[in-house]
Amino acid sequence: MERLHIAIKSAYAKALIRGIKLPMNCPTSSYLFYVNDAIFVGEWDRSSIKSLYAILKCFHIAFGLKVNFLKSHLFSVGISDSEQKDMARILGCSVGTVPFTCLRVSVGANMNLLKHWKPIIIIFKVRLSDWKAKALSFGGQITLIKSVLNSLTTYYMSLFKAPQGIIDALEKIRKKFLWGGSALKKQDTLD
Repeated sequence: MERLHIAIKSAYAKALIRGIKLPMNCPTSSYLFYVNDAIFVGEWDRSSIKSLYAILKCFHIAFGLKVNFLKSHLFSVGISDSEQKDMARILGCSVGTVPFTCLRVSVGANMNLLKHWKPIIIIFKVRLSDWKAKALSFGGQITLIKSVLNSLTTYYMSLFKAPQGIIDALEKIRKKFLWGGSALKKQDTLD
């Protein structure tokens, strides 16, 4: 990936591709790498798309790492559907639609709506399932809750402000995991 980074940086320096200028004097961004995923961002036209394709093709020939264009998507803002389809055809990928999911995060969705938080609720329920509660000691349950709360919620809530309904739902799952279904019902009646 370091070689791909160098190739993209060189193409950017030669104005073959153009990145997106970020606000507040931040550097221009033209790509993001995460494990085996890559996101290329910028002001794209037919010429720059061809340059990107050539870079990826050379990368494949040189290092044997090939982009699976059948799993790749092209997203656009401010261009016509026909231009977007033409650029996607050049790359051999499909046209993407918003909202979409990247790294388990919904991109382009209205995160004020509870329905867009459903994947987070599901992950939370799976990680704090009933069988784990029965198999762990009280100390183990608290450790698992802290681990899930620290990793999952910090990740999502650093990106989006959670609606109160989501916070309440996560708290209910946490209480049920820690105290069990019957204890939760008993505690609810005391409130």
